[in-house]
Amino acid sequence: MNILALDYSTQSTGYSIYSEENQKLIKFGIIKPNIKRKKGEGELSFLLNRLHNIGDQILSIIKEFNPEIILIEEVNFGRAGRLSQKTLNGGHFILLTSIRDYISRVKYVDSDGKTGWRTILGIKFSTKELRRIKDLKKLNKGLKGKSKHIIRTRKHLACDYANKEFSMTLNPDSNKADADLGDSLCLLLSFLKTRKKDILS
Repeated sequence: MNILALDYSTQSTGYSIYSEENQKLIKFGIIKPNIKRKKGEGELSFLLNRLHNIGDQILSIIKEFNPEIILIEEVNFGRAGRLSQKTLNGGHFILLTSIRDYISRVKYVDSDGKTGWRTILGIKFSTKELRRIKDLKKLNKGLKGKSKHIIRTRKHLACDYANKEFSMTLNPDSNKADADLGDSLCLLLSFLKTRKKDILS
């Protein structure tokens, strides 16, 4: 049985596919819109076409690997602007429309909270790390450009976890897309951990 995990985004969607039969990760990567804006095409029309394009690419992956379970990270309501949030919500709806024939296999998973994948994997900053991040943010206020200190985020922690589990070298500072890939891998790992626990109990 194959399992597909998606960290869906309208810009860069991380995906990972795991084979339970072979007990290994069989494919992973990043999905980005691969269409260009047509001459005279309006902004919203182009945006809609980009979302459909992402959905079509994900559908192709599903058809190729036929996963029995499709994990999708639940929408988080962060600090994004109104249009960004509407776009993300719309993207999720369009994705479900694109993969409607496989919708019974979809399982939405929270990133945080009691059943969130970060909680299940124990991905969080220590009090010491949080204090250091706070200090670095203060220092950065007086600095510019490359002289600023790198502020580690929860995306870094997810990449660290995935790197350890899969012997990877994901680095969101050198490649922003690695952050999305790291989240999809951790989403997958949390499901496998919960599944194993359920089987043993």
